[in-house]
Amino acid sequence: MAANGSDGRPPAAPNARRRHRHILDNSYVGPARDPDVLEIWGYTDRFSYLPGERVALRVSTTAAHWDVEIARDGAALETVLLVEGLKGVWHDTPADCSIHGCGWPVAHAFTIPDHWRPGGYLVTLRGHRGAQTVEEHHLFILRRRAGTALLLCATGTWVAYNCWGGSNAYEGLAGPQGNRFSPVLSTLRPWTRGFCRLPEGAPRTLPDAPLPAGTMARYPYMEWALAHGYSKKYASAGWASYERHFARWAEAAGYELDFATLHDLHADPDLLHGYRCAIMVGHDEYWSGAMRDAMDAWIEGGGRAARFAGNFLWQMRLERGGTRQVCYKYDAREHDPVMA
Repeated sequence: MAANGSDGRPPAAPNARRRHRHILDNSYVGPARDPDVLEIWGYTDRFSYLPGERVALRVSTTAAHWDVEIARDGAALETVLLVEGLKGVWHDTPADCSIHGCGWPVAHAFTIPDHWRPGGYLVTLRGHRGAQTVEEHHLFILRRRAGTALLLCATGTWVAYNCWGGSNAYEGLAGPQGNRFSPVLSTLRPWTRGFCRLPEGAPRTLPDAPLPAGTMARYPYMEWALAHGYSKKYASAGWASYERHFARWAEAAGYELDFATLHDLHADPDLLHGYRCAIMVGHDEYWSGAMRDAMDAWIEGGGRAARFAGNFLWQMRLERGGTRQVCYKYDAREHDPVMA
């Protein structure tokens, strides 16, 4: 790992400018690896937590100091924690971080109080250097059994579409030319820009109205992403484009939901027991065999599933305690070591 300078900023690299241009062309969102670029990124070791558990933030930044704000993203955005003036430290990010993880140390940790309500919690990271400020986002799910309906967040699909650091299940670093999809993806990295929070008016996957016959096909969300520095995959997966809309609507309408992730269902096949209904929304494409078996067994035992989602397609598997997601897709027969 490269050594930090005396101010905690990374040493300059000969090809840093080229890498930064690569980021700006929106092929992926990730570290600039340039000391002149003010940036801040962070992630947690897990996607969800229970009250009383410790959340450890792993952050790398070129800022002199940074703040973290935690807010419950419900019918209204409710700030529950604000910590300011944390010292900024930059950490080297491996070139294959999207496959093997970033490996950053813990920069700040806190314990979730018992009174926090279940839901999605937006983590806002703000880095400051002189008069400059940069802002990025992360998200975690707070679980607690409080109701009879459970919203299952499609984290298998989130991981598959997350292009932070160079690759996802559609394009990236694999193959002889380094531009094919990666069958192996790490969860130990930040979410790509747009997965956790989007500004109002960001285009959805489909246009608001059908295009007239003969109109040239366009992708407004990709055009918007390129113009505003977001990942072109933001509209395909993530809390901000899918689960958030349903969670906010349900809460405003008076429905009380519990929250969990598909990764939780993989780890705990009894997760659904005691619930009357499991809800899935949006783009819910990637499941493990264990997830599907748990859901099938629960439904056969009388559970009810409300699926407002599409594209139920790929089987993946989780390794290394759920921190590595594997899906060889089209290449499984030729390359997957466990295909047989």
